[in-house]
Parts: sequence; C-alpha cells; structure tokens
Amino acid sequence: MNLDDDQMRAATHAGPRPAIVIAGPGSGKTRTLIGRHLHLHRTGVPRESILTATFTVKAAQEVRARLVEAHGDISETELGRMFVGTFHGLCVRLLRQFHDRVGLPKDFQIVGDEAQIALLKETGLTWHGEYSDLVDMISRWKDRLVSPVEASAEAARRQTPDLVQAAEIYGAYERELAERGVCDFPRLIIATVRAANADEAVRSFLQRRFRHVLVDEFQDTNRLQIALLEALVGQGGNLWVVGDDDQALYGWRGADVRYATDFGRRFRGGARYVLSRNYRSTPAVVAAANAVITVNTVRVDKTIVPMVEAEEGDGVHIAGFGDDREEAAAVAKAVARRLRGGVRPRDVAVLFRSGSLAPVVQAALAREKIPVRLSGIGNFWSLPEVRLFVAVLRAASGSASAEDREALEKHPRRRQISAFLHTMKGAPIAAAAEPASNLVANLVPEGLAPDRTGLWIEAAQQAAIEAAECGSYARFFEHVGISSGTSTAGDDEEAVVLSTIHAAKGLEWPTVFVVGAELAMLPHHKSTDVEEERRLLYVAVTRAMRQCFVSYADERFARAQFASPFLFEMADRCGSAFPIGWRNRPVRPTPLPAEGV
Repeated sequence: MNLDDDQMRAATHAGPRPAIVIAGPGSGKTRTLIGRHLHLHRTGVPRESILTATFTVKAAQEVRARLVEAHGDISETELGRMFVGTFHGLCVRLLRQFHDRVGLPKDFQIVGDEAQIALLKETGLTWHGEYSDLVDMISRWKDRLVSPVEASAEAARRQTPDLVQAAEIYGAYERELAERGVCDFPRLIIATVRAANADEAVRSFLQRRFRHVLVDEFQDTNRLQIALLEALVGQGGNLWVVGDDDQALYGWRGADVRYATDFGRRFRGGARYVLSRNYRSTPAVVAAANAVITVNTVRVDKTIVPMVEAEEGDGVHIAGFGDDREEAAAVAKAVARRLRGGVRPRDVAVLFRSGSLAPVVQAALAREKIPVRLSGIGNFWSLPEVRLFVAVLRAASGSASAEDREALEKHPRRRQISAFLHTMKGAPIAAAAEPASNLVANLVPEGLAPDRTGLWIEAAQQAAIEAAECGSYARFFEHVGISSGTSTAGDDEEAVVLSTIHAAKGLEWPTVFVVGAELAMLPHHKSTDVEEERRLLYVAVTRAMRQCFVSYADERFARAQFASPFLFEMADRCGSAFPIGWRNRPVRPTPLPAEGV
C-alpha cells in the first residue's frame, strides 16, 4: 500500500502511546487508517485484537470493504471476529455478553425514536412541545453524562420552565427504560462504561480483547464516547485516532472540537501527526478554504497544501443575486450549461446550510429537466404543511382527488378550510395562492415547537410563491408532480446532488455550488458558535475538486439579507488574485456581531 511520508509516519506510529492524526480535506484519512491496520497486523498484532470505530454504519461498511481488499487474506471466520463498526454496535455486542452485570436481559431491545416517544408519553407527565425535541434534549444530557438529578439542578439554575419539565420527564423515562429492560442509543454506551468502570473482570476483558483501538472522525466525539474510549484503553493505552478539527460540525449535539485540539492533555503523552497534503482540490479551492478557516482560533495550526494542478476553468467564484429565486435560476442554468457540455450530473452538487433553502433550487432544476438526488434534505413537497396547501388549491380549483378530500374533511379545523374554499371557489391561482398560504399558516398544529412553527409558515409562503409563478392551476400541479419526483434518483443513478453541508462531509464533486451564504444563514442566526459556522463553509468549499461557486441573495423568504461575513474574509485574505466574477459583483463587508451570531 503506497503512502506518502506523512501518512507513513502516522500509520507506523510506535506505541504504547496514544496518537492523533489531524487529516485535512483530501489528505488520505481513510487510506492512512487502513495503513495503520495493516502495519499493526504486520508487526504481530492479531487482526481480531484491533477495534476500528466509526460514526456511521455506512462508514463502517466502507472501511471494512477496504480492509478486506488491503489485507487480501482475511478468512470469513477472522472477518467475523474483527470489529469494524459504530460505538453503538460495539456496545450492543458487549452488553449481550455482559448483560447480567448491568441488569439487562440477554435479548434486550433497542428503542428508536418512535418507541422513545411512546415511552415518554407513558410516563404520564405532560410535555407541551414536540416530543422529538424532548428526545433530543434527553439525548444531549446523556451525551454529556448528565444524570436526571443533575439535569434537574441545571434546569433549576437556568430557571427555564421547559428545561425543568424536561428534566422531570427524563427521570421518569429512565425508570421506564430500566423497568422494561430496554435501551435507547445513549444508554447502550452508558451501560457499557458503567460496567467497565465498576467491574474489574469486564474492564480486563475489554483491554485484553482489544489491544489496539482505532477511531475515525475523532473530531465528532462527545463526552460519553470519550468515557467509552477511556474505559477501553485505560491510561496511556494503544489509542490511535484520526480526524480534522477544522471539520468538527456537531457541537450542537454534544461533540467538542477540543477533544481533538487538546488530545495530548486528555490522553497524556499523546503524539500528533498532521496530514496537510490535499490530493482532491485545485490551488484556488484550497486557498479560498484556507482563507476562511485560518480566522478560527480553536484549531490545530496547519496549512493545507494543494497537490492537484489547476486547469482552465477551475476556480472559486462568489456571486450575489437580487433574491433567492434569481439565485436558484442562475444555479440551475449554470448546471444545465455544464451538463450540455458533457459534465455528468453526478459530478455536480448544490450544498446548503439548511434544508429550508433547497425547495427553490429544486424547483429551478426541475424546470431545466435536471434530475436531482436529495441528501440530508426532506422533499419540500412532502412536508405536511405543503401537502395541505396543495390539497387546498386542488379543492379550490375543483380538481381535488379522493385523498385530498379525505384529508381536508378529517382536518381538525375543517370548518375554517370549508369557509375558505367557499370564498375562493373559482378564483384564479394568482388570487388564491396567497390566501391559501395564510390559511395554512393559521392551521399550525397545537403543540408544535416554536422553531418548527416558523418553518411551517415559511414553507407555506414558499409554496404560494411557487404557485403564483406557475400562472395556472394545471401548470402548478404539473410542477408539483415533477418536483415531488426529483428525489427518487438512487445512489447509482445520474443526478445532481442537493445536500446539506452536514450530509456532504466526506464526499467530493468536481463542481460544487454553495447556496445561501448570508449573515442569517451562514453563520446561522440560531447558532452560538461562530467558529463551527465557519467550519461549515470550510467543509462546503473543500467538497469541490475543481470549481466552487458560492452565492448569496439580497432577499430570501421575502426578507432582506446580507452577504455572509465569511465571504468578506475569504475575498479579503485571498487578495486581488481571488476570482470574484461569476457575476462580477463585489462582496460587501458584513462584520460579525461582537458576541455570538
């Protein structure tokens, strides 16, 4: 297996001493991980004694396949004894073996989101928000190893009624889990950590069974996962992790980038290796990304070096537009031009900070007859508020299906809907669209969380804009049909990818469009971590192999917007050589607020 000098040094790290490999974008992170596995085996470590932990099942499958290919001589028996999987998968396997030590039945069940919500309701305690939000709150407490008692104390200090209520339900929910002998995902890790810390036999078994622990995407670890690693390797054990602090995107769910930046403090004597050669992107892409990320202060100091030569047409461009519809149309036409020039659809991606930006681009691509595949984004036309809006317009136009009629007749506020339809019967779509949107905005389900309520109203407004622009009911319903089907392309089909930035991490495309680079969106107005928001733009730009187009709009969701301050940082730090020229429109400086976002 061919490795460059930096990769080889990292892969052949000599223990017993922890090590972290900081792997920049396109630097061969997974290749180095495979190289480490091969090196350990060649130096006498049995393959079944090497634990390889990933964050997703998909990543585990990829690593396992590459390990089988790299080793070349793994038998089915040996493959079955090797562990390559997620932290949760590891804990399930261990708890099946030590179930009696933690008070679980051998065939204990794992509860998913729907079952968790059912258990929360069975506590008999009232929750006034969305239960999915409550599940998230409890999971975040568990990820930080915060017990129900500690959660109650935390809620009391903050004097937040929702938190106080959630903490009370958390305690009752934990009792339900224990009584039923079931586990949610965080409890799998908590039970394993407790067993290892409290039972010498369990701890000794783990540390004998797994002589070396390898971890992928280490920058995304949270407090609970760190506790598991400490239980697995003990003090100064054979822990080897790889990740990129500049691509840490999950602080909102408990991950802490400082576990990567301060690795040597947490795991004493830990070595650090840096992979700084980028084999993916051209110099312009790397320069733009470096210009953004080097503003951050909580990071490992490094400079990514491009190893790919530029070709004509490569570069990074910033574009400004009057509104989001003009932006979407320009993106769609730019994509269409490339496809006509021979570019494959699968070689193009459009990335967003939030899935709420996708519908207008999805619609613009549909008008150009461009197939798309959604990643990390729900289909706009499948949202309940949008389905309700479409059903109302179908009824107003006299073309409602039996399914539409049934949905409207069974709606809790069917009288309000009926009164609207009586008033709007026979009205052209241009006259009916906005009133229908207002109707749907007033039909927000009771108990919907405030954040979701805002999205409900925005989606109804967006649907009304789409309807009015179509000009007739027939064209609108045809447009809905086409747009609804744009997400059906499979992974192996030719389609342009529409993805959130989070879902795009680890992927790459020759051409990338980053849409919605505005002050309220990137950095997001709800985020309190400016540096994580900056990392999001860094990840988005570094998905591009050759061309990256970053755009913003002066108006989005019918509200005034401002160019992201990150664009100003990018343009300013790249100097006059930076190609601002998709539409030759300069970026206006938009300074960040003094505190937060």
